[in-house]
Amino acid sequence: MKRGILLLAMLLSVSFISVISAACTDTKPVDYCFGAKVYTHQCNETIWSPKLKGDCAILGQICKSATCVDAEMCKTNSDCDDSNPCTDDQCVGETEKRCENNLKQGCEFNSQCIPIGSRITEDKTSKFCSITNELTEQKSTLERCDNDYECETNSCISGKCNRQSRTDLIIFTLIIALLLIELSKFFRRKRR
Repeated sequence: MKRGILLLAMLLSVSFISVISAACTDTKPVDYCFGAKVYTHQCNETIWSPKLKGDCAILGQICKSATCVDAEMCKTNSDCDDSNPCTDDQCVGETEKRCENNLKQGCEFNSQCIPIGSRITEDKTSKFCSITNELTEQKSTLERCDNDYECETNSCISGKCNRQSRTDLIIFTLIIALLLIELSKFFRRKRR
């Protein structure tokens, strides 16, 4: 019995570790604003890493749409509304107030900012909000993936979209483990 439980634990831990260590697959860099700084976010073999591209404040400018621009004068936060639900629109400064439109984590969809990992259907196509803040078409079975939500089946195992869900695989593993336990009991009884 202990051997069957140990086997089951080993099978589950191997699956879990391979999901955690899956490498990022999208190598297209994404530029974005954070405060008055421009960053680029790029896949660096195994992880997404941000790099500072420029500081707009040094130029007396602000970051807007991932570029340094002259800030618009404002009195209140509503003066800074850029009609993008995925930006935090603020009027900042003490004497000369200027607009800052900082990108939030998420994707614009139907005039709302949906969180990364959200799945939607747009024009009969299944999409997800990616880590790069873009709505991306979901991937088919056996395509490379980093997260479950990237796959049509909602199952990313060992870096590939899987036909079966994680729950199906766990149930299958449990059934196999129980069969192995019963077989070992059967053969022990036959030896006696």
